[in-house]
Amino acid sequence: MILDWVPAHFPKDAHGLAQFDGTPLFECKERRMAEHPEWGTLIFDYESKQVQSFLISSACKFFEVYHIDGIRVDAVSSMLYLNYGRREGEFTPNEEGGSTNLHALRFLRKLNRTVLSEYPGVVTIAEEATSFPRVTAPAELGGVGFSMKWDMGYMHDTLDYMSMDPYFRSYHHGKLTFSMMYAFCFVLAYSHDEVVHGKCSMIGKMYGEYDQKFASLRVLYGFQYGHPGKKLNFMGSEFGQFIEWNWRQELDWLLLGYMHDTLDYMSMDPYFRSYHHGKLTFSMMYAFYAGRSSVAFLRRGRNRKKGVVCVFNFTPVRYDGFVFGLPAPGSLREILNSDDEQYGGEGVLNEGLIRSRKEGFLGMPASAAITLPPMSAVFFEFKETVPRTRKKTADGEEKGK
Repeated sequence: MILDWVPAHFPKDAHGLAQFDGTPLFECKERRMAEHPEWGTLIFDYESKQVQSFLISSACKFFEVYHIDGIRVDAVSSMLYLNYGRREGEFTPNEEGGSTNLHALRFLRKLNRTVLSEYPGVVTIAEEATSFPRVTAPAELGGVGFSMKWDMGYMHDTLDYMSMDPYFRSYHHGKLTFSMMYAFCFVLAYSHDEVVHGKCSMIGKMYGEYDQKFASLRVLYGFQYGHPGKKLNFMGSEFGQFIEWNWRQELDWLLLGYMHDTLDYMSMDPYFRSYHHGKLTFSMMYAFYAGRSSVAFLRRGRNRKKGVVCVFNFTPVRYDGFVFGLPAPGSLREILNSDDEQYGGEGVLNEGLIRSRKEGFLGMPASAAITLPPMSAVFFEFKETVPRTRKKTADGEEKGK
């Protein structure tokens, strides 16, 4: 479980931390730097040792008592910049004359060092969407020290893409592919922020009628799972809850008794377990069909002879003979297809073993042709063909092996 942890600001409620002892004990002492100009909340004094102790102790308590797996630190951008949400002249520069909040930077480094050393195996994730340098570099090397960043760009781009009519998606293909250029230390998240305050549930964001919405959500989650980077979804979204999340009531568990299954991609784990770590595991796209709103790419681990080919179709059109390149001759076997009838699809599958073709494609030495179902995510286990070797017999003749 990842906890949304908020050290960036706190409310002015009389029963809270504001003017806690009748003085600005937790908020910044300078009045104009104590209030967040956009949110109507107060900003912590990160220079104060008691504030540092209070916040870091708060984070540690969740790890020690509730055994959480990590924290997503909210609004890190607003912490790092003194001029966040402010115009020129509305903030006090730091001691070096710049706009970086050096006290907040030191606090975040201390937070990350403490949490990651005291609780091995946990993660700290920064919700930080600016170009602030070295957010995920270790603190001792001059970085901020987070394990990963929250990928806001991926979330906004993909949800914009899925909300539009498939007819127009080919003109916006970059919304799918741009994030692959930088996503290796990011979390691809569809969080609570996306399913509250009138933003619709995940299924409600999808374009089309009832059945098409489910097909769209299945292919979106398939793309998220195959995409480099870590994955995170908010509770209820995995089984297609139609209403927004409401903290006052439980999830609509009754939907589990109906055909409301957006597809269990965790069944892919045996194939992906060794393919999630680092740039080594992601090969460039071998099919870039902007005109068809489709994408294909290969995930490989340290065993370079095997991998998973991930193919996605974001249109309601079936493509027979869909071609993509391969790094070597080999064979493909379909291991998961979101169009399978058990998931509510039309049942367009690729049965049996698919052999690669000798014809190259997009600079690749080999290629393969498949049937790509409409609005689908299809995964294939790929194995390179082991070249036949020749062995000499006692009389000098060569024999195939």
